[in-house]
Amino acid sequence: MSLTHYTVNLNRGVMEDMKGAIRLTAVFFALSALASPEAFAQPSVTTLSGTIASGQALTIIGAGFGAKTQVQPVSWDDFDGGTNSSTLGAPVIGDTWTFHNLATSSPVSASYSNALLRTNSSLSAKCSMSASNGQSVCSFGWTGHSHSQLYFTYWRYNTPSGTVTRNHKQFYVFGNSSSDLPQVLLASIPCADPTWQVYDNQDENEYNTAGWTFDNTNDLWQRWEVLVKLNEPYTSSNGVFQVWKDGVLGVDVSTMKIRDTDNLFDDFRLGNMHAHDALGQCAAGGDNVVYFDDLYIDTTPQRVEISDSPTWASSTHREIQLLTSWSDTSVTVTLRNGAFSTLNNLYLYVVDANGDANSEGHLLCTGCPAAPTSVVEQ
Repeated sequence: MSLTHYTVNLNRGVMEDMKGAIRLTAVFFALSALASPEAFAQPSVTTLSGTIASGQALTIIGAGFGAKTQVQPVSWDDFDGGTNSSTLGAPVIGDTWTFHNLATSSPVSASYSNALLRTNSSLSAKCSMSASNGQSVCSFGWTGHSHSQLYFTYWRYNTPSGTVTRNHKQFYVFGNSSSDLPQVLLASIPCADPTWQVYDNQDENEYNTAGWTFDNTNDLWQRWEVLVKLNEPYTSSNGVFQVWKDGVLGVDVSTMKIRDTDNLFDDFRLGNMHAHDALGQCAAGGDNVVYFDDLYIDTTPQRVEISDSPTWASSTHREIQLLTSWSDTSVTVTLRNGAFSTLNNLYLYVVDANGDANSEGHLLCTGCPAAPTSVVEQ
């Protein structure tokens, strides 16, 4: 081998080594970025300040909570401030409830009721859809908003009677286009296909994978949660639709084309429909009365929850708390028991904008000594 040939090969080897080093360096920095706290950040709670009792203010100190533009939710109502049997009025937070009813005669709007109550509750919201007056729709909510994303949650107790219906919907969200698009809903076809499924009225649907049917979600209080996010831009198929029941994720889709125009959600309706007419193999449906409690609507899943489970993943009973301030490192809430008899020895969670929470709950302990603020070495 000539000296010239050797030198060329040596230089080529050096160049290849340099390229390899550059590639390794790039991989190292990429892995470092992925391994950084920001990449896997989730909320963490370090200390609490305040009195652990219902109605009291509690400040939560930690990190990774993120910014929240509007502290309070769009709407919140525990319905306890109404009068039994009267039509729903103003919620605790948000616009006064409005109604969408459909009946052949004398439609009845959603009302306050003490007929079916959660523990510690004095009133719930009641929607009656009776075959006697042909009322197939009884819903309440608001209109005139403009949102690209909604997180909402509610407790529901459904009581059907008589022949099963051909169509039952829990909620409906409409858009601000002339055709009321975009739209999303949660529906079941009890007489033929009772599995709960989500629709966007753009010929897309997704069945739940948790085994929820119309029949096994009746006659008990259950907490439902929904996160829906419009596809952005509207030409893309990246719309998000997620549904949880009692903390279990049953619908998780992020490839929907919920809208094909640049329109937003502007009309929310909870209630919603129980058809009475016969169609195809389905006979005329019977009556349905549904009760709701603790309705919370926001434009982000950021919130504070209290559970009886020490880990977020295993928690199936959670009670949402009322926000009064929010920053990346500090959140203040007004505590509420929900259906828990006491807050003592329960666990607190902060949920961020991605829906992630501290994986281990922060223990609420009224008899525990306060954490030291400083340590003096002697």
